[in-house]
Amino acid sequence: YMKKVTTLLASLAFGWCCIAGPAAAATVAGVELTDYSVGVTKTEGDYSVVVGTTAPIALAGLDLDLKPAVGFGDGDLTFDLNASYDVTEVYGAKISAIAGVGVNWIDTDDLALDARVGAGVSYEIGDGKAVFATYTFGYDFDAEDNDTELRLGVSFKF
Repeated sequence: YMKKVTTLLASLAFGWCCIAGPAAAATVAGVELTDYSVGVTKTEGDYSVVVGTTAPIALAGLDLDLKPAVGFGDGDLTFDLNASYDVTEVYGAKISAIAGVGVNWIDTDDLALDARVGAGVSYEIGDGKAVFATYTFGYDFDAEDNDTELRLGVSFKF
C-alpha cells in the first residue's frame, strides 16, 4: 500500500514540476522561496520520493541556498536541511558543495540523526526548470555507520 501512495505522490509532484511555469517568488512565514523540487533518492538500496524547496540566505559573507526537503519511502519519513554553495559553472551546469543534517523516522518507529557532505550539479532546461543530481556521504549517529545518498530530480523556479 505504501509503495502505491509513494508512486502517486511522485507522479503528482513530477507532473506539477513539468507544467508549472515561472512566476513571482513565494514567501512563506517571511522566508523567500525561489524554487521547488521533486526527486528520487537512493540510500543503501532504499528509494524514496523527496519534495523540497530553496531559500537563499547569506551566512558569513557567502550566498548560500538553504534546502529543506521531506522524503517518503519504504515506510520511512525523512527531513533534510542542507545548505549548498554554487562553486562554479561548467558548460551551463552549476556545480555546488553541499552540507547538512537529516532526521529520519525509520519505519516510523525509530528516530535517527545524520550529517551529510557532498556535491551537486544542476542544469537549467528552460522556463525556470532544471534537472539536478546530488551525491552525499553521510554519517548516521544512531546506527554509528556511514552511508551514501544519490538524489536525482527536477526543480522549477518562481
